[in-house]
Amino acid sequence: HKEKINNSSTFKIWGTGKPLREFMYVDDLALAIEFLLDKDIEKDLINVGTGNEIQIADLAEKLKNVIDFKGELIFDSSKPDGNPRKFLDSSKIFNYGWEPKISLRQGTERCIRHIIENIDELNVESFYRKLILLKNSKNFKLDSINIAKKHFNLFILV
Repeated sequence: HKEKINNSSTFKIWGTGKPLREFMYVDDLALAIEFLLDKDIEKDLINVGTGNEIQIADLAEKLKNVIDFKGELIFDSSKPDGNPRKFLDSSKIFNYGWEPKISLRQGTERCIRHIIENIDELNVESFYRKLILLKNSKNFKLDSINIAKKHFNLFILV
């Protein structure tokens, strides 16, 4: 978004753009946690993902379109790609009947809109300050997710 506002002709992205990633909108994660708590499931480990993965290059192109950036995306292959693939086996939670509700496109649009509307208030320092205040909370994990949801309206890389 910053590069669009500045009318930049290019935007650099680390790596080749080939790695695959799975993204989930934070509302879906919150709903999955609520679903698991309501079902009182006693499994030790249940992955929560969307079941969909996307190449970084394709995601970058989608984001470019959502914000209407007219510049060129430049992939810097001298920088690391990281793991070639990050994808969860979410079959257990799917078999219990949960499924994500928010598509990548919908979540991207919501996230970008939230960032644009709240750009002056969004910064990592204030987010961590809120988390520090919660550190002694009985419901720290759920409270942390709610703060992340309210503060960043973010996608979670799973």
